[in-house]
Amino acid sequence: MQSHRKRKSGPSRKHAILVVSDDEVPDTRTYPTMPKFDFDESFDYGSFWQSPPKNRHFVPRYSKLKKAGGKSITFYEKWRQMQYEMNCVMKKFLDLANVNLSVLPPCSNYNLWRRPSWRRHYDKPLDEDPCPDCDVRFRWEKGEWVDKIAPASILSPSRWNKNSCKDSIIMIGLPQHIAIGYLRQSEDMAVFEFFDPAGPTGDREGVKELRKWCEKKLPKHIKRTVEFHQVHRKVNFQHNFDDVMCQTWIWYWVYFRVVRKLPPRDIANFVKAVIMEERSLTHIHKFNCWLSDLHHIGFLSRETQSQTDIAKIETPRDPRRRSETSNSKTPDRTRSASTSQKTTGAGSRNKHQTSSSTTRSRSVRTDSNAPPSSLIRTHRIKRSERPSTVTTVSKNISTKPASSSSKPRRVNISRTISPTHVTGTTAPLVRKEIVRKSTTRCRY
Repeated sequence: MQSHRKRKSGPSRKHAILVVSDDEVPDTRTYPTMPKFDFDESFDYGSFWQSPPKNRHFVPRYSKLKKAGGKSITFYEKWRQMQYEMNCVMKKFLDLANVNLSVLPPCSNYNLWRRPSWRRHYDKPLDEDPCPDCDVRFRWEKGEWVDKIAPASILSPSRWNKNSCKDSIIMIGLPQHIAIGYLRQSEDMAVFEFFDPAGPTGDREGVKELRKWCEKKLPKHIKRTVEFHQVHRKVNFQHNFDDVMCQTWIWYWVYFRVVRKLPPRDIANFVKAVIMEERSLTHIHKFNCWLSDLHHIGFLSRETQSQTDIAKIETPRDPRRRSETSNSKTPDRTRSASTSQKTTGAGSRNKHQTSSSTTRSRSVRTDSNAPPSSLIRTHRIKRSERPSTVTTVSKNISTKPASSSSKPRRVNISRTISPTHVTGTTAPLVRKEIVRKSTTRCRY
C-alpha cells in the first residue's frame, strides 16, 4: 500500500483564485459610517439613522432675542440647553477624531432668576451664569479684565493631566459673545488657532486680552510656549443682520476644520461665496438642525459624573437657607465672644478698682501729715459736685466762705428749693402745685 504524502503548509493551489487588486474581493462586513454634512447642504446620519427624525427644537432668532430684550430667563434657559446639546454632539465627533473637548452642563434649574426673594439675598452678579458655557470667560470688572476658568473645564488643574489626546478645543467667552480656539501641541511648543465668527466686527479689546492670556498664563498651565494665531480676521461669518447664531458657527468651523480636516482658506472662500449669495443664515440654520437631529437620535457623548456633580453644586439655591444655617452657627460664637468680653471687662474693672484703691491708700499715706480739715474739705467738694440738678443758689452756698467752726456744713436739697435759708429773711412758702406746674413747663 502506498504511503500518504504529507500536505504542504499554505492555501490549496487547487482552489486558489488569482486576484489582481484588492477591490475585487467582496467584503460582507458592515462598518458604522459617520454622519456627514457637506457645503452643498446635503447631509445624512450615517449608519445611525436612515430618514430625518421628527424633531422640533429651539432655533435662535434675532426676533425672539429682541422681543425678550435680554430679560427672559425662559428664553435663556432654552438657549443654554441648545448649546449643551450641540456640545454633546461635537464631543462625539471629536472623540472619534482624538481631540479633547469639555462638556459643560447647564444649571439644574433657574429658580433664582424667577424668584425676587432669592435675588435679594444673592451675593453674586446676576448676569453671570454659575455654570458657564465656555472653558474660559473674559469679563470687564471694576476697570480691568478678569479671566475665569469653568470648574468643569478640561483647563482645570485636576482635569488637564487626565486628557488622553494632545490636541484640544477650547471654548472662549467674550462679553456678550462666544468664540473658539484649536490648541495643537507638539513636544516643545503649541499653536493656538483662534476663530471668531464676528471677524472684523468682533470685540478687539477682548481679543487682545485673550492674546495676553495665551502668551502669558496658558504656557504656565500646559508647560509649553504658545503661539497665538487668529484665522479669518477679515471675514464676518455673521454678515447677515439677523444672524445671532455664533454658537452654531463655532461648531461649523470645528466640524470642517478638525473633523473633516479642511484648510482654513477653503472654509473662508466658501463662506464668502455664501455671503455674496445672501444665504448664509439659511445655510447655518440647516447645520443647526442637523446637529439637533443627531442629538435626538442619540449620536452624542455626555459629560462625566464629576462634571454633573459640579453643575448640581454650582446651581444657586435659596440664599436665605444659607444665611439661616450660618446664623444658627454664629450665636454660639457670639455668646462665647460676649462672655469673653464680659470676663475681660470684669477683669479690667477689678484691675481698675484695685489700682484706684492703691492710689487712694497712697494719697492717704502721703497726706497723713496734713490736718484732718483738708481731707474733709475734699470730700465735701466731691459731694457738692455729684448732683447735676443743683441750682445757682446751691453754687452760691458752696462758694460761700466757711465758718469759724471746724465742723463742715452739709448742704441739703431742700435749701436749694426754698430761698429762706439763703437770704436769711422769711419768704412766703411756694405751693406744691405751683412747683409741679413750673417743673412740667421746664421739661417741655
